[in-house]
Amino acid sequence: MKHNRREWFKSGLLAALSVLTVLLLAVAWSYNLQGDSADGWLDRVLLALGIGGAGDSVERSLPTAALPVTIAAREEGALYSVSYGGQVATVYERAAEHMGQALSAAGAWSQVEEEEALAALEGGRLLLFSYEGAVPLSLIAGWMDAPQVTEEEPVSALLLLDREDGSRLLLRSAEDGAWYGADSTANMESLAALLAGNLMVESEFAAGYALDSVAAESALGGGVLSLVTLQAQAPVFTGEGTDDLQQLLTAFSYNPYAVRDYSEDQGASRVFVSTYSTLEIGQDGRVFFESTDLRGAISAGGDDGESETQRYNRCSELAVQVLQQALESIDGEGFALTQVRQQDNLLVLDFERRQDNVTLKRADGQPMARFEFQDGALVRATLCLEKLSAGGQSHALLPALQAAATAPLEGGPYRLALRYEQEEGGAYQPKWVLLPVSE
Repeated sequence: MKHNRREWFKSGLLAALSVLTVLLLAVAWSYNLQGDSADGWLDRVLLALGIGGAGDSVERSLPTAALPVTIAAREEGALYSVSYGGQVATVYERAAEHMGQALSAAGAWSQVEEEEALAALEGGRLLLFSYEGAVPLSLIAGWMDAPQVTEEEPVSALLLLDREDGSRLLLRSAEDGAWYGADSTANMESLAALLAGNLMVESEFAAGYALDSVAAESALGGGVLSLVTLQAQAPVFTGEGTDDLQQLLTAFSYNPYAVRDYSEDQGASRVFVSTYSTLEIGQDGRVFFESTDLRGAISAGGDDGESETQRYNRCSELAVQVLQQALESIDGEGFALTQVRQQDNLLVLDFERRQDNVTLKRADGQPMARFEFQDGALVRATLCLEKLSAGGQSHALLPALQAAATAPLEGGPYRLALRYEQEEGGAYQPKWVLLPVSE
């Protein structure tokens, strides 16, 4: 009996080894071992066996990149808004459904006179999303489950208005400051649930204060703000108790158990290499990914027949996924997509870091992250990773209304924004800034 068991065990082990051998040969053959680096084919084998690596899959999620900088709502007379802090995400989860339904049922967009927007701000049920940067409406709508929207106009402000026979949408362009409108067959439901919980503060539009040099749709409310200086330091990816190098590698589809690496610039950076791509991680927190061939690029999926809007959505989802994982490797969070542009044959996406929904601006003027896509695949990415901590001096900032009143009389209209701006020593200081509505 024991002899039979041993024979069964030997037979099973031989069968398993045979299957593994066939699998290894198949993977090696399919990826052409000749000329391939050792880490390249081993990485693929390990991935095929489910050991490490994240692959190129793109999971849909509600990214922090979708959050507007300001949300304003009016149900019965009074206007309420929220701009900063964790409440923005909570309010957005409630408000995005209203805006998404209206966008899904919207008709054709056309340019309208500014007087229509000014009249809409005076009264009636209303929902407003304000954005920083220049992100196409198609992307913003896709984040609100309205993927059929194909308008590529970059959005500065998006208004939803109640009408007897449906609703009305107004959009202020971040490109030229003009207003565009579209009718929607979706009925605008009550915003009472959105306003519940005291998450928003009573506000007034700049138009109501006759602040001619400030964008009329700017929702101004709240009292004195108190924010502290943010200290910044570079992450550390070597030694015990440091940041998660494995997660950072996985974010760019490198297998941390098989990838080769070497030091460069006298140890100032560490370079990880695969057959067709490199990932350089500097001691200053700069991360640079580049594929030397499309075979080393990270695919966002899709096919040749997809629309430009679908391609934008897929690429932005992949960029968000990579950036989320990269920030999680240093226990960081919060970012916003601020720029989308076509540059030669590349789709370029810029992201800025956010803390409590306040945008951080680096001293060198560079975005926190830049992703470059070619033919729907990530071919190049640059990240500036910093570990942030609250500390140091506390700053009392003017109420929004008083800050808006300092806007110059010429060169407007301006949009009031709260920023963390980096100073020479590397720390980020909070301050009000006035930005042009259009780029």
